[in-house]
Amino acid sequence: MWEELLAEARRSGQGTTQALLAAAGRIWSLADVYSTALTDSYREAVAEQMTETDRRRSALVAALVDGPTTGSDTLWEMAHVLGFPFQGDFVVLMAEAATTAEPPLSGLDAKLRPLGVKSAWRAQPGHDIAVLALPRPKRTAPVLDAVRTCVTGRVGASPVYRQLDRTPQALRYAQVAMESLAPATPAVRQLEDTPLTELVMNNLDTTRRAVNRVLGSLLSLPEDERTTLLTTARAWLQAHGSASVTARTLHCHQNTVRYRMRRLEEHLRGPLTDPRVVAELSLALDAVGTFPSLLNPAVHP
Repeated sequence: MWEELLAEARRSGQGTTQALLAAAGRIWSLADVYSTALTDSYREAVAEQMTETDRRRSALVAALVDGPTTGSDTLWEMAHVLGFPFQGDFVVLMAEAATTAEPPLSGLDAKLRPLGVKSAWRAQPGHDIAVLALPRPKRTAPVLDAVRTCVTGRVGASPVYRQLDRTPQALRYAQVAMESLAPATPAVRQLEDTPLTELVMNNLDTTRRAVNRVLGSLLSLPEDERTTLLTTARAWLQAHGSASVTARTLHCHQNTVRYRMRRLEEHLRGPLTDPRVVAELSLALDAVGTFPSLLNPAVHP
């Protein structure tokens, strides 16, 4: 059309050409105004839609971690809206905010997308909660590696679970994992899904009292000596009580292992020839390995 208008203007003379150019200038000016208004309106509409979508997704994550209430969406509906499968491989993250100015794990989504991981977030004062849907087969290590590149504070990760209705329990694992890290420590910790872990989580005070009773005065030893004895005890248990295997593992002499185990016996509730004492020691070592804070002797039985 512009070519036809320009050809006719040229045939009609110089004045017509000038008039056409002036009209074209006004048209382009109006086109700029209308295009800018259209673009701004489009951006505002998209931003509003994204905000509403984020609110909706955040509400669904809240329902997942708190448990759905009467009249709320079913788990199947939640999974559909979030783009999750109902059954799959899931992990919950709880990330502590190092500062109020920047959210924790900023930029993580961009690192998770190439891994095929889908995520949904819920922001809360002091921390964020994320539910991650892993690709099959489950590949947790690359996901946690991606998380470690973004950490600015403590981050707890749940064990992998298979159904979305277990999200509240998974959140509890993530919370305990985060709180078990030393304050102001930018790190990621994932708890294992074991009966002992669940038992300790249900009543940490009871477990602390049990550990104190089993390990006794060992908890009052200097940290270096205590660590040496506990490390030797773990290796000895893994070696099924063999001093020679333990010595090879720890790169020391068999007599050194035997001496340390005799020193350990002085702090236990009986000799290591008693199966009950060995069972108690194994339980206590697993507990303090999962929750190092149990080594704090501040609470006594």
